[in-house]
Amino acid sequence: MKKRGFTPLEIAGGNYRRPPKGGLSLTGFTLIELCLVSLIASVIGLAVYFTFSNGMRIWQKANQKVVEEDLSIFFDRFASDVRSCLKFSGLGFLGTQERLEIVSRVVSRGGFEPAPTIGRVAYFYESKSKALFREEKDLSRIFEGKQGIVKGILENLNSLKFGYYFYDKEKKEYVWLEDATLDGLPLAVRIEFELNTKSSSGKFVRTVSIPIGG
Repeated sequence: MKKRGFTPLEIAGGNYRRPPKGGLSLTGFTLIELCLVSLIASVIGLAVYFTFSNGMRIWQKANQKVVEEDLSIFFDRFASDVRSCLKFSGLGFLGTQERLEIVSRVVSRGGFEPAPTIGRVAYFYESKSKALFREEKDLSRIFEGKQGIVKGILENLNSLKFGYYFYDKEKKEYVWLEDATLDGLPLAVRIEFELNTKSSSGKFVRTVSIPIGG
C-alpha cells in the first residue's frame, strides 16, 4: 500500500507535522512563555534589588547614628577631663599639637574597690594608626613609673591637633598657641580633627574652657 502524502491544503490548515529527525522531540517554549518567564525574572530581580538597597540605607543610617553617639560620648568625656584640670605640685601641664597631659580626677584601681583620686590624664594621637588614645594614671602609677590604662577613643582620623588659649602678658593679648609654651594653665583647650568613615566624615572642632586657667 502506497503511503499517502500531505496535500497543500492540509499543510496550510495546520494538520501537517514534520516528523522529528533522529527521534528528537520538537516540543519547547513558545514566545509567549519566554516573555512571561523574562517578565517574572525581572520582577523578582527588582524586588531583590529594592530589598538590598533598603537594607543598605538602613545599615548606613544605623552606623551613622553609632558614629554620632560615639562622638557625643567622646566630647562629653574630653570636656569633663579638661574642666576638671587641677594644679598639683610636681605634676605640670603638657600640651603639644598631638599630645595633651593634664592633672585631673581619675579612678584608682589599686585597692579592693575603685576609688576617685588625683592623677594624670593624657590624650595622644598616633598618625600611623590614625587613632586617638586616652591614658589614665593614678599617683601610685605615676611615682612608680608604670604605664597607665590606655584605651582607644577615636579611629579613622586623617588628622588631629590640639590648640591652647593663653593670655600673653608680654604682648598683653590673648593668643592661640600650637604648643603650650607659656607658664601656667591655658584658659581653654581646643581639639580639631578630621574624621573619615564610610558612614560619616567631616571636620570637627571643640573648645573647652579651663575654670582655673590663667
